[in-house]
Amino acid sequence: MPIKFIPLFLSVFTVLNVCVAQDVQELILEDGYVVEKIIPCENDGFIVVSETKNAIDKEFLVEYQLYNSLNEKIDESNTSYKKRHYYWGNVSDKNLNSSLYSSTNYWARLITNSKQGSTLNTKTKDIRSPKKSFFLEPLNIVPGNGSMFQLEDEIFVYTKSAKFVKFIKLNISSDVVTTIEIESPEVKGYTNSVLGVQKLSEDEFIVVFDVRKSKKDAHLYVCKYNAGGELLKDYKLEDFPFVKNVSVGLIDGKLVVGGFYGIMAAGRATGLFLCVPEDGKLVFKSNLSFEELGLSVNFSVIHELIISDNSIIMWAESYAKEFNGYGENKQYLGNNYSHALFLGFDLEGKYEGKSSLKIGRNRVFDDNGVCEIAKNKEGDYFVWFSGQTYVSIHELQIDELNVSKIKVKEFKFFEKLKNDSKLKTTYCGNNSFFVCGYQQDKKDASNTTNFVTKITIE
Repeated sequence: MPIKFIPLFLSVFTVLNVCVAQDVQELILEDGYVVEKIIPCENDGFIVVSETKNAIDKEFLVEYQLYNSLNEKIDESNTSYKKRHYYWGNVSDKNLNSSLYSSTNYWARLITNSKQGSTLNTKTKDIRSPKKSFFLEPLNIVPGNGSMFQLEDEIFVYTKSAKFVKFIKLNISSDVVTTIEIESPEVKGYTNSVLGVQKLSEDEFIVVFDVRKSKKDAHLYVCKYNAGGELLKDYKLEDFPFVKNVSVGLIDGKLVVGGFYGIMAAGRATGLFLCVPEDGKLVFKSNLSFEELGLSVNFSVIHELIISDNSIIMWAESYAKEFNGYGENKQYLGNNYSHALFLGFDLEGKYEGKSSLKIGRNRVFDDNGVCEIAKNKEGDYFVWFSGQTYVSIHELQIDELNVSKIKVKEFKFFEKLKNDSKLKTTYCGNNSFFVCGYQQDKKDASNTTNFVTKITIE
């Protein structure tokens, strides 16, 4: 399938002493294909991922095209997934990109795409649930990118189970599929559930358990495992309130845990906590209500803690579920994200201040947030999110906990657009971003523009 780059315009802005250069190029794809994302390669170049917007013979066709730094296509590969497959998550590591799709409780499909020199290698692997006795045990894969991570040459997929944390291990270089079971802490008379799973390093991961007997009688267990599922260290936090979300980080190899607590009956967060290591234990250092912080919105999504040389940054997003209609006719429209929040602590866990970012109206069917973050070459961070026609990029200065906006020109090819034309933005290092997307004319859906641009913050 040919793809051609056509320069549309080159424009330069200077805002807040930051120069933003844009070179927008149209992607000419075959009829029916739309660009899904751009995967930056480790050293140079990028991979264009496109797929058919509608199923063909009950399958969605996917094409990967490898380009060098001169925008020259040097290789391509094709695969597909069935119409009954649902997208569950994605994980990228250097020159490897893996996407997981689930079709039933017992089957899933893994698509891995790797760059080896100037060659693109795509593999499709159908995964069948391992047998338990004479019956297949449901995979019950947990949706969202947070439920997938890579340790060495294996991809771990977190699955639900009544008493166990179960991981399906997919070996990238072979067809071996295995499972490991992590038993939750056993406390007589208590029920337990998993609050979070998070990759900690290249060969370790964390599982956070909520173990409770009643609303007031509850504990939090933070357990560290190696790639084989062996328990390396566990921490117990007693007399713990109802917890909504948790996140972890490392200070000099020692675990830091932060998260939200709230009212169990209401099912919403009302405050936050931070625990830091002290004498081999996790100790509460900050326990603040949203009211104390002067926050009027409910923050529901917490992201991975940012640990710098002098501070700990907890950051989160707020959304409200939106519906159309009432009663039996009520229809779920998605989660409307409105704000991002950044809270600063010193390395001892003392609260120092906050900063917020207004997202506006950004509605998606996703509980994992719309904002992304990456460290820039100056040592601070970029925070960004995408809309239908725009990319909003901000710089987060860690020491001052200051968020400043970098102006980026709006991308709009038609006067009126269909609602599904959201852009996708990927950080590719060296203060640069890839932005891609497709836009359809609301008056003529066959009139579609696919495009890619590289934005550099100078």
